[in-house]
Amino acid sequence: MKGAFWNIRGLNKVGRKLMLSSFMRSYHLDFVGVIETKKESFEGSFLKSFTGNTPFSWNYLPAVGSAGGVLVGFNSDLFNVVMQGSFKFLLNCLVTDKKSNFTWRCIVVYGSPYEEGKQEFLDELDKVLMGWHGPTLVGGDFNLVRVASDKSNGVINSKWAGLFNSWVNKWALLELNDRSKTFTWSNNQLNLISAKLDRVFISTEWDVVFPLSKVSVVNREGSDHNPVVIDSGDNTSFGKKRFRFEKWWLEKEGFKEMVIKSWNKEVEGVDNISKWQNKVRVLRKGMRGWAANVIAADNKFKREISEEYNSLEKEAQHRAFSSVELDRLKELGVQINKFWTLEEIKIRQRSRDRTILEGDRNTAYFQAVANQRSRKKKIECLMGPNGLVYDNFGMIKVAVDFYKKFFGKEDRGEVKLGENF
Repeated sequence: MKGAFWNIRGLNKVGRKLMLSSFMRSYHLDFVGVIETKKESFEGSFLKSFTGNTPFSWNYLPAVGSAGGVLVGFNSDLFNVVMQGSFKFLLNCLVTDKKSNFTWRCIVVYGSPYEEGKQEFLDELDKVLMGWHGPTLVGGDFNLVRVASDKSNGVINSKWAGLFNSWVNKWALLELNDRSKTFTWSNNQLNLISAKLDRVFISTEWDVVFPLSKVSVVNREGSDHNPVVIDSGDNTSFGKKRFRFEKWWLEKEGFKEMVIKSWNKEVEGVDNISKWQNKVRVLRKGMRGWAANVIAADNKFKREISEEYNSLEKEAQHRAFSSVELDRLKELGVQINKFWTLEEIKIRQRSRDRTILEGDRNTAYFQAVANQRSRKKKIECLMGPNGLVYDNFGMIKVAVDFYKKFFGKEDRGEVKLGENF
């Protein structure tokens, strides 16, 4: 799933309509949020020109005179969209994927560029996030910075930066960043000032479903703002994962016996070192297989006891339980907590965060930290002989060619020693 947020600075200007249409086709967008449209209304033919034969459902927040305005569109072949509430600075959309029935919320914002409207904007952001705890995506032009490095001259209003950060922390939002681009807006003046005003935030619930979500700040055309493209990463493919020892294995019955059995297997080798290496390979293979079987069995058992627990809880609302049934309900609760404990150990190890103790039930937090580490380590592109390369196969070829040349035999040309040297 791909979408974008773009402050286009007026859809009425010459060339803007074609610019937006070309942008949507180039990036194969499934949804788009267009900010500062400077239009009070839209005709069907005008909106259709953006997407051609691809059906899109559109909603808009009208501009006030020639200022502001937000337009949001979703591919109606893929999504059902319901608008929620009436707001001054944003559009709040409840989106359901037609294929998977997955429901999430998309909030497209245009923050007040004026001092007197910023508090009202932050209050509206608070209001729209209340009452919904599902996956959430918030994007657009916030007209706010978070730290001094978000502005090229370092001059910021600390009051609004602090309040903005407080809002982010209050709702436990994660900001997705493009490490290759620092700023998203420029004043295009002789005394150049650039700032990061356009942002994308996700909730931890979104991050659990789409752990590979990433944003790209792409080149601007016409507008003084860069479009921000978000890719949920749900179509990303992987190679074979590296082996890593998982701490939760130590909590499972049968692990020690499996290790002893794998280590005592006969292996070939010309010397002790090669035999030891082969034993380690056999042990790794054994642990991989054992862990896969344990996870499958645990997931099945967890589903079964969760269904039984929920069924008993529903029954308890209509009649009094016997002591046997109450004991069973407690036993199921203990077993479910054991699963949560193992899950937290797994995620905590992968997040490498040691500041929170085990047992604090911060699984969503640890998952978010692990996902952020994964995004941070991911190589998005490499510089090839003909410019930047973004696809995986292309990047592999660039890396292989580089190291072949780096470690290969150097071409000395026609230089050689004389016969009488």
